[in-house]
Parts: sequence; C-alpha cells; structure tokens
Amino acid sequence: MLALTVAAFLPLFLGLSQKDLEAFGYPGVFLANLLGNTVIPAPGFTAIGQGLVVALGRTLNPLAVALTAAIAMTVAESTLYLGGRLGRDTMEGPVQGRLGQVQAMRRVAATINRLMLHYGFVTLLLLSALPNPFLEVAGLAAGAVRMQFFRFLLPVGIGKTIRALILAYLGNALGHL
Repeated sequence: MLALTVAAFLPLFLGLSQKDLEAFGYPGVFLANLLGNTVIPAPGFTAIGQGLVVALGRTLNPLAVALTAAIAMTVAESTLYLGGRLGRDTMEGPVQGRLGQVQAMRRVAATINRLMLHYGFVTLLLLSALPNPFLEVAGLAAGAVRMQFFRFLLPVGIGKTIRALILAYLGNALGHL
C-alpha cells in the first residue's frame, strides 16, 4: 500500500510529469531498488524504488520492469547475507547498543533464526515476497549460519520477483483504467 501511495505522489513530490518518470527507464528502476535496499535501507527509499516499479509498469513493459527491479532487490539483499557471513563472530558475542536492549527485537530475531534453521527456503521466500523489515534479520541469519549462497539467493530472487511482478502489473492495470 505504501508503494502505491508513493507511486501516486512521487511525481508531485519531485515535480515530475509522467514523461519525466518514463525517462528514468529501466536503469532508474534498477538503481532506485538497489540503493533503496542497500545504501539507503530506509522504508521511504525502498518505497520510492517500488513506487517507481508501479509507475513505470504503466508505460514500459511490466515484465521487464519487474525483472529489472527483482534483480536489483536480490543483489541488494545479498549484502545482508554477506554481512551475516562476515560478522558471524561479532554476532555470537553479546548484543550491544540500543537495538540489543529492546526485548521485542530479540524475540523477533530469535523467531526468525528458529524459522531459518528449520524452514530456511520458505522463510526467505515469504519474507522477500512480502513488504516487511524482517528479511534483513533473515539475511543476516542465513549468512551467519553459513547457508549456501545459492540456497539463499534462489528463494530471495523468487520472492522479490513475485513482489515486483505484482507491483509492475498493478501499475500496468492502473494505467489502463
């Protein structure tokens, strides 16, 4: 829903017309989704990248828009896996900082870790297909438990593709109303 809202107001917010959005094209979709999930991993920036998928799904080939976005999002999520893999020793020690003090986050992380241990593929698939902040925890957990990279990448890629296809074809449908 947030992606649809951003898609609707993105042109107004940035002072862009539909033609301006089209000028971003496939590279813009790729870059917005890559940056929104790695360099600036904030919900607002992620929504802008996915809002661009909806907006450009109206005018460009929605399948190509979806695949471009899915590849970018999958590559971006790989950085979390890498962080978990490289930071395993750090994560095994006591959790420090404000986030470590929040019991709810500890429970969520423990639940996701448990799900990853028993149902890694399905957990990653569902968390990557649905908009939520918990994929980051799952990506770190997958790297930390040394899950094979391909076994991580496949469900995340499938989930991100499902999400991007829904957004792009929704944008396409809205463009034909």
